Amino acid sequence: MKVLIAGDICLAGRTASMTMENIKQSLLAVVPYIQGSDYSFVNLECSVSDEISTPITKVGPNIHSDSCLLDSLFTSGFKCVTLANNHFADFGEKAVLDSLRRIDVVGLDRVGAGKDLADAERVMYTKMGDKCLAVINCCEHEFTVATESQAGCNPLNPIHQYYSIQEAKKKANYVLVIVHGGSEHYPLPTPRMQEIYRFFVDAGADAVVNHHQHCYSGYEIYQGKPIVYGLGNFFFDVAKAPITWNEGYFVQIDFAEKIKLNINPYMQCKEQPIIRMMDSDERTHFDAKINQLNSIIADREKLQDAFIKLVNKRKSEYMWDFNKHPTKWQRRIQKIKKILGCNKQQYNSIVLSAQKLPLLLSLYNCESHRDIMSIILQQRLENENKVF
Repeated sequence: MKVLIAGDICLAGRTASMTMENIKQSLLAVVPYIQGSDYSFVNLECSVSDEISTPITKVGPNIHSDSCLLDSLFTSGFKCVTLANNHFADFGEKAVLDSLRRIDVVGLDRVGAGKDLADAERVMYTKMGDKCLAVINCCEHEFTVATESQAGCNPLNPIHQYYSIQEAKKKANYVLVIVHGGSEHYPLPTPRMQEIYRFFVDAGADAVVNHHQHCYSGYEIYQGKPIVYGLGNFFFDVAKAPITWNEGYFVQIDFAEKIKLNINPYMQCKEQPIIRMMDSDERTHFDAKINQLNSIIADREKLQDAFIKLVNKRKSEYMWDFNKHPTKWQRRIQKIKKILGCNKQQYNSIVLSAQKLPLLLSLYNCESHRDIMSIILQQRLENENKVF
C-alpha cells in the first residue's frame, strides 16, 4: 500500500488566476509519482468557495483559491485533500460549507474539516485491495478550528487524537496521522511537537506527517514508524520568497509489515510557477541539509538548544507584536475615557478590542506561538527576579 503525502497548495502570486489547464501543466513533473501511488493526499491551504464573503478577523492573511483548483488536483491523480489548517476557514462558515460541497462534487475524498467539531474529527477510512488505511487530520489552534456548533477544522488535541487512533486501530490495518503545525520558517520541530508526534506512534499510529512551516524539516524513524516534521510548500507562490519557501518534498510511505519511507525533493514556483524535481546539485545540497536536520532531531538536547536559539532570535519580534498597540491606544483611550466618563469595565473592553484581542488570542491559543511566548515570559520573569 503506497501512499503519497504532499504539503500546502494555494493559488497565489503568479498562480492566482491560473486556469485548470494551467495548473495541470504546472504539476506535470509530479504526476507520475501521484499516479504511481495507490493513494495520494495534498493539503488544501485555503477555501475554494466562489462565494467569498467577509474575511474572518484573525492574525495573518485571509487566502482563497478558485474552485478550478479542485478539478486540477483530481485530474492530476490526487485522491484526497487534507483540510485541517490555519486558512481553510478564512472566509467563515458559509465558505467552509460551500468548499466542502465543491470537494464532494469533484469526487475528491476529504478529511480534517466539517460542518461542526464532531464532523471535523471524523476518521477517514479508505480501502486498497484487502487493506484499510485510517487517516486522522488535525491542526494547531488558530482561527479556523471547528466548534460543537460551527464549521471548521479539526483542532490538535492529543487526548481526542488518542481516542481516534484507538478507534482506527480496531477498524483499519494502518493508521496515518497528518498534522498542520509548527513555527513558520523554522526547519525543526519544537520539543513539544516531537513529544506529541512520538506519543501518537506510541498510541498506535503507523506514520505521522506534518506540514505548515513553509520550509521543509527533517524526519525520524521512531519505534520503526516514520515521523516527518515538515514537507514545505507543495505549490504556493509568493513574491520575493526566500529559497526555503521554494524547496520542499513529498513523501511516499509504503505501508507493509515493515513500513518504508521515500523522500522526493523538488523546487516549486522558483524561476517559473511550476513544480520541478531537484537537479543533481540541488539534491546534493538537500541531502546534506536533511541529514543535518535529522541529526538534531535525533538528539533531544540539540533539539532543545536549537529551539532556545529560535526563541532568542524571535524574542524582539514577539515582544514588539505584544506591546506595539497598547502604548498608542492607551494615550487615545485615556482621552476617550475622560471625555465619555468610562468606568473601569468599559475601559478594559475598549483596550481589548480590534488588533489587540486577536493577537492575544493567537499567542495564547496556538501551540507553536505559545511554545515561544512561554519561554520568553519565563526568561523575563527570571531576569526580574535577579534584580531582587
